[in-house]
Amino acid sequence: LLVSSAGPLLAIRWTDRPHISLDHLAGAVRVKNGSKDKIELTVIVVAVNEIGKAFALRYEHLALPKGAETPDLKFDSSLPLGQYTLHADAVGEVPAKNAIYRDRRQLERLTVESQ
Repeated sequence: LLVSSAGPLLAIRWTDRPHISLDHLAGAVRVKNGSKDKIELTVIVVAVNEIGKAFALRYEHLALPKGAETPDLKFDSSLPLGQYTLHADAVGEVPAKNAIYRDRRQLERLTVESQ
């Protein structure tokens, strides 16, 4: 049985494209619940440097009603020198249906050159 949907069940998008200013990595995301159910949403934004060290820039856990969108979830953190890959992950759970929805955005080659 295939379930038809007009759009994605869960979608994360940049509302302020990630950018670096000196040693700060800043930006914002929003998540839309495209499902017909209230979801328990977890959002995490992580910058991973070239040696694999991860820095959590934003963590959010909230209930998101059906069809709703989060406000801008902003992040702005100081990072050590290095080259980073940025991951923004959204995971939505519908416990009553034993369902989990996921979406991810990723940007590579973000470089912090000065502090």
